[in-house]
Amino acid sequence: MTKRISASEIIRKVALKILGQHSDGLQFSTLKMYAEKELGSYIEYDTEKKGKYRSALWNLDLLYPEYVIKGGQDRRDKRFFPTTKLHQDFHMIELPNLDVFLEQEREKELKKSYQKQLVNSSVHKVISDDLDLFNVMAPSAKMSHISKSLNLIAKEIELSNIILLINSMLLDSEKYTIEEIEALSRLKFCLDIIMSYRNEMFHGKI
Repeated sequence: MTKRISASEIIRKVALKILGQHSDGLQFSTLKMYAEKELGSYIEYDTEKKGKYRSALWNLDLLYPEYVIKGGQDRRDKRFFPTTKLHQDFHMIELPNLDVFLEQEREKELKKSYQKQLVNSSVHKVISDDLDLFNVMAPSAKMSHISKSLNLIAKEIELSNIILLINSMLLDSEKYTIEEIEALSRLKFCLDIIMSYRNEMFHGKI
């Protein structure tokens, strides 16, 4: 069975080969830009919501301490320096087979698409049945139904302590990637909105 090749593995090895050719080091943002240019036809560039390059490179010095030294004071754009060993070895670093990687990515997308179709087809009937019942309710009954459902969701959120857990993780943000912090912040925002609307509906403000 062919070993699965990850985008992060490819990005990091390309970054090492690039960094090995820059004795004065490179800012994180510059190294990421060079890696994107090198791999853009295989791995999509970072966007605000997706950041494969950011995620793969932010802790390059921790993953390859024999090759990379971190410097600089700006946490948002730290500088990486190549070690003497990386100067000696960078030309020998082998990249995974990019054609195999593309084929694996295509297979993964096809599988995800198929699974999504299965879920949608099974969920559709349940939603249709619920909507049939919902549509014959009086307006006041619909509001009551929504309010009760929202209250149940809010209680599950409270019982799980998920908001407290997210807050503690955000306070310890150094341990997580930029993408993970962004995802946690968005999730907390959504949960806060749910709790706020539950309280407004419960007290009859909506």
